[in-house]
Amino acid sequence: MRYVEGSDLQAVLDRDGPLELPRLASILSQVGAALDAAHARGLVHRDVKPGNILIASGAGREDPDHVYLTDFGLTKRSSSVSVQTTTGHFIGTMDYIAPEQIGSKPVDARTDIYSLGCVLYQSLTGDPPFDRDDDAALLWAHLVERPPPVSARRPDVPPGVDAVVARAMAKAPEDRHGSCRELVAEFRAAIQEEQAEPHRPAPAPPPAPVQRPDRRRRSGSTRTSDGRGLVLGGFGGRRPGRIAALLAAVVTLALVATAVFMFTRGGERLTASFSKDQLVPFSFRYPGGWEKHGSSLQVVFSPYAAEVFPLFGRTGSGDGWGAVEALLDRPPADLVGLYTFFGVTQYRDDLGTEELKQGLTALLPERASFASAHERVKVGGYPADRLEGTLNDPSGQGKPLRFLCQVVHVQGVEAKTVYLVFFAPPDRFEGQRALFDRITATVRFQG
Repeated sequence: MRYVEGSDLQAVLDRDGPLELPRLASILSQVGAALDAAHARGLVHRDVKPGNILIASGAGREDPDHVYLTDFGLTKRSSSVSVQTTTGHFIGTMDYIAPEQIGSKPVDARTDIYSLGCVLYQSLTGDPPFDRDDDAALLWAHLVERPPPVSARRPDVPPGVDAVVARAMAKAPEDRHGSCRELVAEFRAAIQEEQAEPHRPAPAPPPAPVQRPDRRRRSGSTRTSDGRGLVLGGFGGRRPGRIAALLAAVVTLALVATAVFMFTRGGERLTASFSKDQLVPFSFRYPGGWEKHGSSLQVVFSPYAAEVFPLFGRTGSGDGWGAVEALLDRPPADLVGLYTFFGVTQYRDDLGTEELKQGLTALLPERASFASAHERVKVGGYPADRLEGTLNDPSGQGKPLRFLCQVVHVQGVEAKTVYLVFFAPPDRFEGQRALFDRITATVRFQG
């Protein structure tokens, strides 16, 4: 094994506190390149943390730090199932462990990206993203809680950094960056925002290092006197009886958290509700962070509802794309939402795909294209037709939106039709399916 003259990132953070942004970008880039190389060979590190990042310090800008990623002893083939050992040890270190590792689910490159996001958070603030009093609470935080914004801890950091860290640490793997290179590129772009604002006051220096409690016992580390060593993860130092008790609690926690995870993945919790007591009395729940904007027949639910409504509100036209394109150009492109339309007449519930497409073309924005077939489903107890497609900017210059439309055939004395049109950018659409399905599952019709 090669000897590296220097120290690990954990020792650097303990000694110096949060890193300057240019130095951190260099370190992150080198660690990301090492991980991408492993991922390209189908390998997953599974224990990315500051203690496994060795730094041979350079002399400055002309001689930057040389960074080495070590301890590949826990490496596993991509898509293998993450497990606990028979002695109650987690494979990984709990301050940086991804949700899928806790739930014994398959791991892949995105598992390491989550851990690298935790390392990025700690390098920016000086502390891991979650600080909890016991192991079970820490695992719960990784499963369901969002990390506090970096900008709340370090005001000198450009606001775009919060979005980069949040995406890297997304609970659902499909919502994270596709590669470490993508993560590094987004981070560099975020910190360069500040350089593009010449009149912005000079940022304050990073917070001075403070004395922190020793966290090594909780994360199950085994270190030598110089701070190095192989970290096995788990519940180091606990008595066997307590290990068994804690494992039983964690199993229960994992079962509960799985439900909560499914409740929150792909967006915020469904804490807001909508009820329609005219035309078609029905209700559903949607994320509390979404706004509502619209008329008696048409309503948009989205974090950007007011900006998106003109696109859908002028049915059959191509108006409203200007505001949508501006939103799609923001990194990350998180333009997601739901458009609802209430029809006073009802389609036959045995229409073919082409007939449905013709009817929907007049209701959706101009230049809507559809997938080749549709699916028969149930929504709120009524039959529905489910189609997917793409909304395209009529000018041909802008970015598209993907959509999932559910045409619900409400039956009864006064039969009517309800249209639920979920939308998201193409590169985020698949990651939002779980959210769309959860909202649909809450639809209820009265009467």
